[in-house]
Amino acid sequence: MYLDEVNLADMEFMREVTHRCKYMMTTSNPDDPSLDIYKEFINKSRPIPKYEKDYPTELLKELKEPHVKGWVHWYFTFYDNAALTKEDIQEKIDATPIGTKMYKNKIQGLRGKATGLCFNLQPKNIITVEEAKKNGVDLVYVNTRDIADVNKELRKYSEKGFDDVFIFAPNEEMVTYGVKMLAFDGCLNFFSGPADQEFSSRVNFYNIHYNSTHFVGTSGGNTEDMKQSIELIESKTVNVAKIATHILGLDHAVETTKALPELEGSKKIVYTHKKFPLTEVDKFDENSDDEYIRELKSIVERNGNLWSAEAERYFIQNAPEI
Repeated sequence: MYLDEVNLADMEFMREVTHRCKYMMTTSNPDDPSLDIYKEFINKSRPIPKYEKDYPTELLKELKEPHVKGWVHWYFTFYDNAALTKEDIQEKIDATPIGTKMYKNKIQGLRGKATGLCFNLQPKNIITVEEAKKNGVDLVYVNTRDIADVNKELRKYSEKGFDDVFIFAPNEEMVTYGVKMLAFDGCLNFFSGPADQEFSSRVNFYNIHYNSTHFVGTSGGNTEDMKQSIELIESKTVNVAKIATHILGLDHAVETTKALPELEGSKKIVYTHKKFPLTEVDKFDENSDDEYIRELKSIVERNGNLWSAEAERYFIQNAPEI
């Protein structure tokens, strides 16, 4: 029996055929390490001892189920493909951003599951409690990482629960907490598209029936939302400059894209007709030999160390062309 991409195979089929054939050979691409195919089959195999040195340590640790005699595990890379030249291989490596799920799966041959990307925001890029207060909002930040009972802790801020709960990550535990925190007629807004088609969480149907709680899946805004956003920006209620943390020219776009998982900050603005290294908007060198850099730093400081229309106009006029 030969099965290609066994990581996608139906498990009932796999369980049936494994005891009906004398010899089986399968291939697979790296996938979610929690899949049953790994626990019931692949992780019960072992590499031939003389090839263990070719294995990534992370992969060897995954092969932890009781070994079935005769089940052999093979680990192949691009370099084992005789049809690929060194140039072909390097081209594939260069085209895949380091740190991404694609790089881990396709280049390193390691298992993994995409769970999302979080930006490491600096304090200056986060709306402060004081700023929120100016707009009539009581804002509270709570780090729930080390809190045993999240529902109990957060209900200190609203005993009856919350009218609206927004979920921004496809995490089962987070959804469960969100459901528990809903008030009467409360709405849980799931603003996160899960990659796992089987992603699910427990739902309290008692509260749906008797407390009128309900669920909404949001995948984007409508025209009215856009109009309201523009009005908030125009009235300076919302300062969108906070999300622009870096600027760069087109000449540094490729390496910046590859390094995104390791970079701090939020949005990076690429000026396609300019030559300029990736730079944090508040880190321009005041001791630079370039007068336009020193002036650019002065403009940024004048605007609260944030990128602004004034800074952009000056940059476009003075930065070197590509």
